[in-house]
Amino acid sequence: MLCVTTVLSLSLSCIFVYIMPIHRVKRIQFFGRRVPILCQNENGPCPLLAICNGLLLQSSIQLPAGRMEVSTEELITIIANRLFEGNTGSLSSTDPDVCATAQRSVDDVISILPDFAVGLDVNVRFNKVDGFEFTKQLTTFDLTGLRLLHGWTYDPQDTRSAKAVGTMTYNLLIEKLITLRSM
Repeated sequence: MLCVTTVLSLSLSCIFVYIMPIHRVKRIQFFGRRVPILCQNENGPCPLLAICNGLLLQSSIQLPAGRMEVSTEELITIIANRLFEGNTGSLSSTDPDVCATAQRSVDDVISILPDFAVGLDVNVRFNKVDGFEFTKQLTTFDLTGLRLLHGWTYDPQDTRSAKAVGTMTYNLLIEKLITLRSM
């Protein structure tokens, strides 16, 4: 484990060459528990905070005790540690293929965690709230045990829309619209 932790620390320190934002910690009541949640430091998308807040509400991660502010770098380290801890079964499998696949997935997610501080690019499917085109970014939600949902669905009773859109993704639907308009 020392090797993995050392590599993780070295990898993360190489990623952060600019000053990372600081996020305020707020304490809320949640199902009878006092739980810390993270606040945005400025408006805009921040899936990193959403992931952290989801994990905090589930008690899957902890923030440093007594802290009123946490840096983005610290949050990324906390999530990276959670990825290792939450996937120890696969990472220590006696099956070398399972172990290698799990290690590759965790490594891939850790390498993109800094991107989650500024946004998340998803390609939704309109037929279900958890319908997305698979991307490496979505592996983050699988490995953390969080479920990603969206609200871009058509009314299933609207059979005309359901038939026209079906299981198409947003990007595919836009391509079709552009093609139809250029005719």
